Amino acid sequence: MLSVAVLVAHPRETESALKCANVVTVPSEDAACCGITKNRCRARRVTIGTMSKVEQLEQQIEALSPAEFAELRDWLLERDWNEWDQQIERDASAGKLDRLFEDARAAHRQGKSTKF
Repeated sequence: MLSVAVLVAHPRETESALKCANVVTVPSEDAACCGITKNRCRARRVTIGTMSKVEQLEQQIEALSPAEFAELRDWLLERDWNEWDQQIERDASAGKLDRLFEDARAAHRQGKSTKF
C-alpha cells in the first residue's frame, strides 16, 4: 500500500496534477511535520492516508494506451453484462419478476400490447 498526501488545486485537475509539480507525495505519518493539514492547506482537495485499490487502479488505467484501454473497457462491459444476466436469472428463479409477467399478460389480454 502507498501512503500519500496529495494536494491538488482543483478536484478536476487530479489527472494532470499527478504528472506535474502540483502534487506533493509524502508518507502519511510525515504529513503533519510537513505542515499539511486540512485546515491550513489552500488546496481544495487534500488526501492524507492510504490509497484505496480503486485509486491505485485509476492511476494505472490512466497510464494505459488507447488499445489497452479499449481492451479493458470491453472486458468490463462483458463482465457487467454477465453479472446483470445472472441477477435477472436469480430474480426470475426467486419469483421476483412474476408480478411483472402477470401484469404484461393482463395488458396483452386487454389489447394493450403491440406486436413488434
